[in-house]
Parts: sequence; structure tokens; C-alpha cells
Amino acid sequence: NDQVDSNYLHIALKGDTVRDQIINDSVGSTRTSINTNILENTKIPVPNLNEQITISRIYESLKSSIANLSNKNQKIKDLKQSLMQDLLTGKVRVSVN
Repeated sequence: NDQVDSNYLHIALKGDTVRDQIINDSVGSTRTSINTNILENTKIPVPNLNEQITISRIYESLKSSIANLSNKNQKIKDLKQSLMQDLLTGKVRVSVN
């Protein structure tokens, strides 16, 4: 296949399948390294162009959703920390009945 979507290729290169191949083929025991021969022999799954584009769009959508959820999670953690600080310093009193 001589048509590869660059976004799909980026995703595929970051994926577990390709990463594991490169790690398994890397040379050296103390400090591993890779060379052009290893990269040339790395197999990357390449579906047809339409599927690549679909995969890229879904990936970007999921990545955006994860970023939004992480942002919301951080805001909740910050709010909790702020409320805990108010309680611990006595700024806010809690009545116990």
C-alpha cells in the first residue's frame, strides 16, 4: 500500500504492536539502541486509506474526550483540596448533631 495517512502512521508508531516489535528487536543489554535495519524491518499494520482516516478521527475524538475528562478531574481535585483546607483551618465550621 503506497498511500498512508500521516496521522494514522503517527498513531500506529506510538501503538503497542510497533513499540513492542522495536523493543524486542533493539540491541544491547545495558543500554538498548535501535538502528535503521531494525526500523526498516518493523512491520506496521496498514489498512486501506479510508480506514486509516476513520481510525485517526476516532483516535483524535477519544484523545480530546480524555483530555476534557482529565481537566474536569483536576478541577474536582482542586475544589476538594480547597474545601478540605477551609475545613482544616476552621474557615468553614461543621456542626455535629
